[in-house]
Amino acid sequence: MQPAVELIRDSHELMDPPFEWIELGLASALVLLVAVALWLGIRWYRRRRRARLESPARIASERLWKIEPGAMPARELFRELHATLVEYLTARGGFAAVKLTSPEIANAFDAAGFGESAELAAFLKDSDHVRFSASIDSVAGRESIRQCRAIIERVEERRRHAV
Repeated sequence: MQPAVELIRDSHELMDPPFEWIELGLASALVLLVAVALWLGIRWYRRRRRARLESPARIASERLWKIEPGAMPARELFRELHATLVEYLTARGGFAAVKLTSPEIANAFDAAGFGESAELAAFLKDSDHVRFSASIDSVAGRESIRQCRAIIERVEERRRHAV
């Protein structure tokens, strides 16, 4: 059996690839790696910079200015006001307001040190009433938007004095 193996084996030595191809492959891989790292770094920097420029208060304020009370039904109006305020509190307050009920949001608001939550609790109660009630009373849309803005301004004022 041994002689058959010797016949199959090639008598020539294996050739090594030319040295230039190895250098070219390593250089290409290095350039590709640097390009990907640079692209990821620039992307991270831009996102970080954009996030720094767009504060939660500014985003909430822009959303509130876009709301036109007469252009939408009261239920949609309060749904948008509630979503804006809850997303703002989640971003600014350090608690997951999106996952909390209205009373839990008011308690977390107090615990976060934003002051008295009576205005917030009243707004959330009115919001819940309009969003989930079968009968909707006449609702003052502009007043609700003003109330939502006042809550956001009060939180921002407290943040400025705390820093």
